[in-house]
Amino acid sequence: MKEKIAIILLLLLGSSPAFCQEFLMVRVLTIDHEALELTVITPADPDSQITVRIAEKNVLPQSDQGIFFPRCVAQGSTIRIWGTREELETPLFVASEIRGCGGSGCSDPTGVRLRLRKDRKHKKHSECGNSGSQ
Repeated sequence: MKEKIAIILLLLLGSSPAFCQEFLMVRVLTIDHEALELTVITPADPDSQITVRIAEKNVLPQSDQGIFFPRCVAQGSTIRIWGTREELETPLFVASEIRGCGGSGCSDPTGVRLRLRKDRKHKKHSECGNSGSQ
């Protein structure tokens, strides 16, 4: 019995740690559609610009031409992004998901309310994860 427990513990300890993402609510300053990059600022620090790049693994819309930004990504719009910070000379955030802030989007950073509302047939959700258009 002790051998089985030891084997289970070794398997659990030998596995890779869970992947954790950060969340940012930002305002879009510039958009580079070809490089798939954004320059953004956070409400907490409007003087510090952050470059946002798209992660290799992401949940952004795709077409035959490749990945593109959701409609909610527009200059001056407020969006929510999930991903990881990279420690480089300039602030860089690698985003795996981008959503807009229409409706109650930015008051629902985890998206729980959105997922609960998906069952309602009278609500239509855009690709930006909200019920209205930006």
